[in-house]
Amino acid sequence: MSKKKCFTKFGRSVDWSDIKEAKQAVKLIAEWETIDVADALELLSPEFEREEIRAYAVRILERADDEELQCYLLQLVQALRFERSDMSHLALFLIDRTSSNIGIASFLRWYVAVERHDPTFGKQYNNIYKMLENSMTKFVGREDGGDNGAQLWHSLSLQDKLVVELCSVMKNVRDVHGSAQNKIEKLRKLLPGIFSEVTKPTRSPLALAVIITGVVPQESSIFKSALHPLCITFKTEVGGTSKIIFKKGDDLWQDQLVI
Repeated sequence: MSKKKCFTKFGRSVDWSDIKEAKQAVKLIAEWETIDVADALELLSPEFEREEIRAYAVRILERADDEELQCYLLQLVQALRFERSDMSHLALFLIDRTSSNIGIASFLRWYVAVERHDPTFGKQYNNIYKMLENSMTKFVGREDGGDNGAQLWHSLSLQDKLVVELCSVMKNVRDVHGSAQNKIEKLRKLLPGIFSEVTKPTRSPLALAVIITGVVPQESSIFKSALHPLCITFKTEVGGTSKIIFKKGDDLWQDQLVI
């Protein structure tokens, strides 16, 4: 018990279906040397169904600062599908952390929103998405002096419109026949219309501190690739520019999980 790296191995050796053995194992949790945050992720895998083990893992995660938590956020959202209840310790912990960090709020919202389309777990993630929305919109003030919960949720929702508009632009660009230059000219012609639909300054989905207010068509182009990824230069609220690569058709979720 003095060796924290042994805890997950101990957990795997327990016959959790044996009531007496499981009861003894649960008692040992409180006496074990405190494990590292990264090792707590293993305890949220489908192999550990016992509520006490999963709750212990969340208590360990509470020690992580926002920067470290964001590194594990995608994995943690995937782990939600192994929880027995929508109101699990893990779900409530993640939703609670959105109140103090806009980065976690935005990425958690996107990660959960994507899983709403999963044929097996979509209903579960949809319930969590509603919990997240209710929690964020009820939040009155922010420690950083920024938007209140309702304003922040609306601000993040504008990202949805931006992505829809970019998808529409990409489809139209792909349908253009002829040279790559023809596609680029079409792109530059369509881009100004994006913000006539979005209507308001929008937080960049990739860099939350950047507020984008428009586009610079002449500095936007298309990469030479089968899926024609877009390189779009946005105007920012402070008078500068911000470039984003927009790609549709590849499963970037796997790439991000590996990174």
